[in-house]
Amino acid sequence: MPQNKILTLSDLKARHTLLVLDTLRRHDGLSRMELARVAGCDNTTVTRAIRDLMACGLVVSTGKSGAAKGRPREHLTLNTDGPRIIGLAIEPGLVSGALVDMRGGIHERECLPYSGTRDTRSLFRALTTISRHLMSLSEANLLGMGVSTFGAGADAAHLDLSAHFPNLGEVDLRGFFLKGIGMIPQFADMLRCRMQYELGRMPELRDGTTMLVWLDSGIGMNLAVGGQLLPGHLLHGGELGHNVCEPNGLLCACGRRGCLETRCSTGAVLAAARQISGRTNLSFAQLCALCEAGEPRLNEITDHVAHFLGTALANQLNNLNVRHLVLAGGLLQLGGVFRNRLESAIRELLFPVAASALHIHFREQDDDGLLLGAAFLVQERLFSDPDFLASRIP
Repeated sequence: MPQNKILTLSDLKARHTLLVLDTLRRHDGLSRMELARVAGCDNTTVTRAIRDLMACGLVVSTGKSGAAKGRPREHLTLNTDGPRIIGLAIEPGLVSGALVDMRGGIHERECLPYSGTRDTRSLFRALTTISRHLMSLSEANLLGMGVSTFGAGADAAHLDLSAHFPNLGEVDLRGFFLKGIGMIPQFADMLRCRMQYELGRMPELRDGTTMLVWLDSGIGMNLAVGGQLLPGHLLHGGELGHNVCEPNGLLCACGRRGCLETRCSTGAVLAAARQISGRTNLSFAQLCALCEAGEPRLNEITDHVAHFLGTALANQLNNLNVRHLVLAGGLLQLGGVFRNRLESAIRELLFPVAASALHIHFREQDDDGLLLGAAFLVQERLFSDPDFLASRIP
């Protein structure tokens, strides 16, 4: 909604409805009276909003509880049997899709491999098959579709696929969905979807500033303030992995020297472990098992990784005064000892004001994060955009 628009009664009603809906997302099971108190609205406003939300199937009653005085209170929740959202994840060689309810429950999941380096026909066939099937299962009760993909910009009209389709470069993914599927999804790159997933499953991350850092073959970061993702240029997250941690250090794939990824990416750690162990065919899974078992020869590697990564993260935390640091990705499979060393390295370098309120969350690997993150893109718009909500309420 434009900031300079003169608000009408309909606009105010939509904003109140959004406020009630968002409050119910954060505080499940409240009664109308409790909703009014938490949201800061009067009882009449809440009653009208709940009536509209129940009429379109977004909210349902979970029953009544007795009260010492007055009428029993009816408890309300987001409807898990109501409208659905489709979440799609495009990863190298694989398309996944899920039909998701308002509380993030997955009711149907599909995946199809794709191949091809000269064109995207295989990718588009997989997207078409999964999208159309999930749309048919939603029985026309669909709130929208979110897509997690690599290289997504502001609208995915110029999606850079050059890393996976060297002879293609760019493709209009937005145009494909409009023409082939008949709708325009919400697009975001994988890291933004991962952050949306974390915010959706842990409401406490919506308080203050949250920094998500993805530690894998690449190292990226994203920020959210008050539950809202910072957009960044072209909606792109920060390239933490290309901060220089070692001037004139190892050559990075980006062409510069000493980037954090040359020391702390999963590929860099594995290469160092192979050199020390003399096992040229050592896999990353085997490396993680050795680290968990306390292999002494690998202590030097994990100590160096914790030092470089801890220094880089502590500098960011001192600058941004973050409340929640979420660490995720394959590097964490190095085990509990490594995670403890990393946390110690971070906290040793923090300025007191940055350390006082910091919570560090380590995330295990999961298969549903990108799918749910893509679906939560739609949910987040539903909870924040009055016009979008109005278009979904009959």
